[in-house]
Amino acid sequence: MMRMPVFADLQRRFFPYPFFEVAKKITQKEVARIARVHPSTVCLAMVNNPMIATATRDRIMAVAEKLGYVRDPMLGALAAYRRTTKSVVFHGVLAWVVHNEGGYDWSRVPQYRDYLEGIKERAAELGYKVEIFDLKSYQGNYERLNGVFRSRNIRGALFCPQPKPHTLLPLRFDEISAVTIGYTLQSPKLHMISTNHFASMREILQQMRGRGYRRIGYALPAVYDERIDNNYRAAYYLERESWPESEWIPQFTEPVNAANFRGWLKTHKPDAVIISHEIFPELLTELKIPVPQKLGVATPSVVGSYANFAGIDDDSREVGRVAVAFLTSLVERGERGIPHRPQRVLVRGVWHEGRSLRAPGLPGAVVH
Repeated sequence: MMRMPVFADLQRRFFPYPFFEVAKKITQKEVARIARVHPSTVCLAMVNNPMIATATRDRIMAVAEKLGYVRDPMLGALAAYRRTTKSVVFHGVLAWVVHNEGGYDWSRVPQYRDYLEGIKERAAELGYKVEIFDLKSYQGNYERLNGVFRSRNIRGALFCPQPKPHTLLPLRFDEISAVTIGYTLQSPKLHMISTNHFASMREILQQMRGRGYRRIGYALPAVYDERIDNNYRAAYYLERESWPESEWIPQFTEPVNAANFRGWLKTHKPDAVIISHEIFPELLTELKIPVPQKLGVATPSVVGSYANFAGIDDDSREVGRVAVAFLTSLVERGERGIPHRPQRVLVRGVWHEGRSLRAPGLPGAVVH
């Protein structure tokens, strides 16, 4: 009786070449064997744990790359889930880098204090401590700051907005990850986290137009726009393009004082104006202008004692939380130094009603 060929015989006879080959999956255990370290060391190196020396981590990562090791995203998600169900383990220190110079003091700016509160809050949740480093203390010797980071095994730094726009700092961070908040640090170009100022201005204008205001003036000082890459002004003029030209008002660009502001209001007769929270509220009081009865007012950054004004709450605490989450992801992936392709993450603020605009639905307001 003839033996029926088995499937393997048929495959060899008619299909001498396999349909596909399954590549051998490289595991952390294999990486550990080639690198001559314990598998747990590889595991810690993959998440850039500060307990692993930089040289050891670099050697392990080089071996992993040569072998073609790829982290399993599902296992990574499982590990992240396990971390959230355990008590937080301390991972190291992050630097909050400020730059006080002249009479400038970052801690006097409410938004910057809120940044730090959010940073500390989120950092603690992720197992990190935050310490403040003032560039003023290093008097331009930033290599000494690098040495401090190196000796203390600090792997991540967050930069507070600088005292002046377009700031250039001769910084070289080959051994740490770095992120800046806001646009004021022009060089080096780092990953940047910021409020979405462009969206904030568009929201303000749409709120004003929806309440019936038609002649909306723009009275933010030029330095405001310089510090945020001109996003407020760009959004204002973009929105203005959709208005009738009869409703266009020249921007207030004169030195800020009561006489100049009174003259601008008298000449152009706005029914609403966008102001900074730091200067113009006092002018409005000095000029005895009823708000919002005679003039609607909004500000793109509602803070502290000016909560009566309508505008955008930047939610600076949330910006800080987002910034530290972004930074720790860089630290744990081992992405150090000045990035080749800096990323921007924009956090949208929230509308704050206040009492400086008439309420929606009142006479003169446009109901959609």
